[in-house]
Amino acid sequence: MPAAADNNPISSSARTAIDSTIADFVEETKNAAAVQTNVLTEILRRNAHTEYLHERCGLEGHTDVQAFKQRVPIVTHSDLKPYFDRIAEGDRSPILTADPIETLSLSSGTTSDGQQKYLVLYKEILEASGRLGKIAAAYRSRAFPTRAGGMFLELVFSGKLSTTKGGLPSGTATTHLFRSKEFKQKQKLASVRACSPDEVVRHSDNRQAMYCHLLCALLCWEELEFMTATFAYTFVEAFRTFELEWANLCEDIRHGKLNSWITDPALRAAMSKLMLRPDPKHADIIAAKCCALEGWAGVIPAIWPNCKYIYSIMTGSMEPYLNRLQHYAGTLPLVSADYGATESWVGVNANPKAEPRDVTFTVVPSFAYFEFIPLPPRSSLSSIQQEMEAGEEANPVGLTEVEVGREYEVLLTTYGGLYRYKLGDVVRVTSFFNASPQLAYESALRECATAMDLAFVDPGYVGSRKIKTIGALELRVVEPGTFRFLLDRYLKRGIGAIAQYKTPRCIPSQEVLDILTSRVVLSVRSGAYL
Repeated sequence: MPAAADNNPISSSARTAIDSTIADFVEETKNAAAVQTNVLTEILRRNAHTEYLHERCGLEGHTDVQAFKQRVPIVTHSDLKPYFDRIAEGDRSPILTADPIETLSLSSGTTSDGQQKYLVLYKEILEASGRLGKIAAAYRSRAFPTRAGGMFLELVFSGKLSTTKGGLPSGTATTHLFRSKEFKQKQKLASVRACSPDEVVRHSDNRQAMYCHLLCALLCWEELEFMTATFAYTFVEAFRTFELEWANLCEDIRHGKLNSWITDPALRAAMSKLMLRPDPKHADIIAAKCCALEGWAGVIPAIWPNCKYIYSIMTGSMEPYLNRLQHYAGTLPLVSADYGATESWVGVNANPKAEPRDVTFTVVPSFAYFEFIPLPPRSSLSSIQQEMEAGEEANPVGLTEVEVGREYEVLLTTYGGLYRYKLGDVVRVTSFFNASPQLAYESALRECATAMDLAFVDPGYVGSRKIKTIGALELRVVEPGTFRFLLDRYLKRGIGAIAQYKTPRCIPSQEVLDILTSRVVLSVRSGAYL
């Protein structure tokens, strides 16, 4: 009797689709310079008569790079905030984009204590989400083949949409993405399917939704091929929940009935379709596996034996959660997800087998027009000081003009009304993939106190440090559970869902600063200027 088709990890048709997707991406990276020129030309042509480009910048319809760089200033979000505020309040004139703005995105707000930034939700970023997902999935399928017809756990929480004063719907980028037709199309075309029904993804109560996600994964434990979440923190939170709720989850499976504390009728109805009958044998197997674990190490491969890898954003502010995630994952590979932001997608992880701390991202040239501000080498403090004394900022270079080994600050020009916009990220160019650079995301948290202190080379700061009118830079370690407390505070305020949470790195709020200060267990000061 011939083997079932599902026993073949990758069918010939699937392999053809994977090869075609990768071939198209490779061809784009070979023509990165031409693609970038086309992207900029199209953005400027389309938005030539907007208030920003025509009146503020005086671009006068020019679409060439030289005029663009001469007339359009480098900006941050604070420079554009008045424009976004007008849009949010109902101004429908062509301010930043020629196309009418129908929806606004919100940054997660976790890096500014809830002070979320308005941005335009534009159709190209949703299209880019679908394409990036397709490219990334193709590379992952080559590295970690999955069985056709299998399932995966997708720990996503769409959150709520709100409405601005001017009547525009607004929400985080992930909220829009998980509700979009592009997301549904991606799920429909995938060779494996998500185990959680739409009612779980869209539910606004994070605790109830998390419980149901885990239950869905247990119900299809032998079919589960991989697990994914937007951020690594979500996994850590999920398996902390599993540690507390595993017995209840087993009882649900044992009796074929959802726990009574899940009160939402839509959730109960959706889950009842998956729990058609009691399954005490299945419950006993899971319970025995849980009881055999030591400190929950390796819980994921123990409970889901066919799981191939864990996929999530693991760089930047997510890096502190890698050790705990690896504890739960055991020997399973941790695959770092791709590089993007609310403003735009940037690059794809084309080497899924790379360790998260070593991952690089290949820039996808068609997603936006990219520029890079060169940063002086860290050892060249004198050159940094000379530039700052002159009040000069290094001239940005184009995507294909960056140098391997150098660090840059990222600028974006997007279809969504951002022009020469400082993303706020510092990256290091590690290599080239054809003509497109590969970037490593640099996290400032790695720097020690002394190196950070020496990096502030403004003459006023240096002089004040030397005569000690400004004290030494201080790093503080806070007690365990502090950032969990901030997460709970964030969720209670109703700002967003757990899937959008990122550990705050900038604290403008006195209230949050007081919380952190009260929980300091160790402080370290810079040794510079002793």
